[in-house]
Amino acid sequence: MRYYNRAGEQIPVSEYLAEVEKNCNVAVDRVEGFGVSTVFMVIDRSYGNTGDPILFETMVFDDDLGALGHWTRHYSTEAEAVAGHNEIVAALREGRGSDE
Repeated sequence: MRYYNRAGEQIPVSEYLAEVEKNCNVAVDRVEGFGVSTVFMVIDRSYGNTGDPILFETMVFDDDLGALGHWTRHYSTEAEAVAGHNEIVAALREGRGSDE
């Protein structure tokens, strides 16, 4: 596994726990019965399958804390993650589905 800091720099496994202990939340919002959460994952979720590491994830949960898979998004950079989070929040506020 490859481990990264929020700047996208690979770190040794010995620094993994220190990175996890930091606040990994990027953004959290509630929109009409939904929770939108974007987090820094520390571990590269591309599992070596892409050129860029996948380090951030946005998920939408309903009031029963069920993850809505069609709203899950992954990103390589924090800037992409913030933009993607804001797009999902805007779509929920406008009443649009993820495929619109």
